[in-house]
Formats: sequence, C-alpha cells, structure tokens
Amino acid sequence: MIAIKNAASFTSALALALLTSCAGPAGPAGPAGPAGPPGPPAVPGAPAQEAWKKEFLNPAGIPTAPAYTAVIKAGQMVFVAAQVGAVKNGKVVSVGNPEQQVREIWQHLDIALAAAGGTRNDIVATWSYITKPEYSQYVTKVRVELFPNQPPTTSKPLVVTAVHPNPDYLVSISCIAVIPPK
Repeated sequence: MIAIKNAASFTSALALALLTSCAGPAGPAGPAGPAGPPGPPAVPGAPAQEAWKKEFLNPAGIPTAPAYTAVIKAGQMVFVAAQVGAVKNGKVVSVGNPEQQVREIWQHLDIALAAAGGTRNDIVATWSYITKPEYSQYVTKVRVELFPNQPPTTSKPLVVTAVHPNPDYLVSISCIAVIPPK
C-alpha cells in the first residue's frame, strides 16, 4: 500500500501525467518548440481545438465543495474526482461502515459518469483511497459485485491516505472513463 498525505494531490498529478502522455511527438500544436510541448492528439473527426475542450461538471446528487469540480470531460476522456460516502448535504453515510460508504461512492460515480454521457462500463481506471488497510476488503468486495467479468484497472495496492476532509470518510474512489463516440 502507498501512503500519501492528500488524495486530491495524487489524483491531480496523475490526471496531468495522463493528459501529458497523450501528446504525440507532433500533436495539433506541432512539434515542441518556442510555443511549448505538443498538445493532445486530435479526436478523429473533430477540429483540433474542439477535440480536448474541457467541460466542468458538478451534477446534482453528489456532494460538492468550494473550488471543486466533480467531473471534467475532455474529448472522450472523463475524469471523476474522488467521491466520498456522503449525501448531497455533506452528511456522512453509515459512519463507521466502510462497505456502505463504498456502495454510496459507486452511486456517486454512476451519477458523475451519466452527467458526462457515460456509464460505469466506460471506466478504464479507478483509484481507491482508504484510511485503514483493512478497508481494502470492502472496496474489493463491491468491485467484484459491480464488475464480475471485465473490471477496469485499479490502484493495487490501494492508496492509504492519512488525510480526508472529514475523519468519518473511510474510503474515497476516483476514476477515469473513456466515452465511446456516438
């Protein structure tokens, strides 16, 4: 297991690395030069400047906070910020019950993906943040139920984090999805 101080900083760094790695040697911005590194590759059939236009979404039904975006859609990629086991008013669901919190989190992920035009089946990677190593069994149990055949990749080992905004949050999960063209 990996110990970090802040789950949000890990996810932000990972998203930046993924977006940066999508850039080819001569993406739509051209080869690296005075203008900087190349941009991400164009989505087939979309103008280059529109292909990676970002949409910032905070769908109803999941908790939000100041200076926070729950979902960012960039082209066909969807980045969902770490969700917690809380209802819209911020009240923690099932205090002390990590399995119920994981189930609530997956409901939030479903809402977030639907807002971006996707479903759980579009997820390609998840990252689970737990406050105690023993909570990994609940994350795994629910994943097996939700993805019996073709689960997305996941953080293995799970990330054990020392800091959550509320000490009653026992688990949080973030994900990246790729929405197929329609």
